[in-house]
Amino acid sequence: MAGGIYIARKQHDANANLICLEEWLSACSADPSLSVVNELSAVNPSTGEQEKVANKGCAFYMHPVQGSLYVFEYVHGKIAASYDQQIILKARELASRLGAILQDEQGLEIMA
Repeated sequence: MAGGIYIARKQHDANANLICLEEWLSACSADPSLSVVNELSAVNPSTGEQEKVANKGCAFYMHPVQGSLYVFEYVHGKIAASYDQQIILKARELASRLGAILQDEQGLEIMA
């Protein structure tokens, strides 16, 4: 499987079960393995200039064994991350804490 995963609540009503930003930030604050950032920066490959983008709800997670850095991003009531086998356990832990499930890009629940 490639692509993205989402921490989301099962949808009965389009907006009723969304994860609110404050709820996500509270879950991040309670987890010492997550570092919330409100601004991302990167180098524009065309100009070489450093650019900054405001991004509330973005959290970095460093895998404790591999040392790989992962990003969880709050997007319209869901938490998005790139699919990687190493992040699944952390994503499941966060989903459980938020009363949510893991979904793939098509909205299907990820069971394994």
